[in-house]
Amino acid sequence: MKVVRRWRPFLLNPDMPRDGMERQAYLYGKFGSDARIQRVYDAIADAGELEKIPFEFDRIVRTPNSVDSHRLIMFSEATGTAEQVVDALFQVYFSNGQDIGNRDVLLEIGERCGIDSEKLSRYFDSGADVDAVLAENGALHRLGINGVPAYIFNGTFVVSGAQESPILVRALDAANVADAAVS
Repeated sequence: MKVVRRWRPFLLNPDMPRDGMERQAYLYGKFGSDARIQRVYDAIADAGELEKIPFEFDRIVRTPNSVDSHRLIMFSEATGTAEQVVDALFQVYFSNGQDIGNRDVLLEIGERCGIDSEKLSRYFDSGADVDAVLAENGALHRLGINGVPAYIFNGTFVVSGAQESPILVRALDAANVADAAVS
């Protein structure tokens, strides 16, 4: 079985205002207290440390509306740079604290990844794929996905949350067996 990784649009905050919102207001609205915010950040930072991911949560000033970030990923698939774009989005947001809902930031990421910035700017201005992002997000929510990461195997097996490798291997095996049964 050939495995193909595909990044799909999932909005953690589908009702986020177009310009995003101030990070602390968002965190208090979601978690309610400094103690709960710190517990969540500590757990993520601990997991990141194991994978050598330098989370810098204190640098994040705004929680973005990520629709245009997902559009950038869709656009980058045509140029074969989706993996590079996703890595750059994670880096500039989680390590640099940049607003990945800001088109200038997204244009800079695209250009750094080899995407023609004029074409990308026209794409953003056109509104292309906004409906596709929203439709796919809705479909993923209907599958029962309510957080990230989530893995979908053969369009039917869903594994949610950060998982150890053996769990993902079992899901791949199950998808392979189901695929063989259909063939």
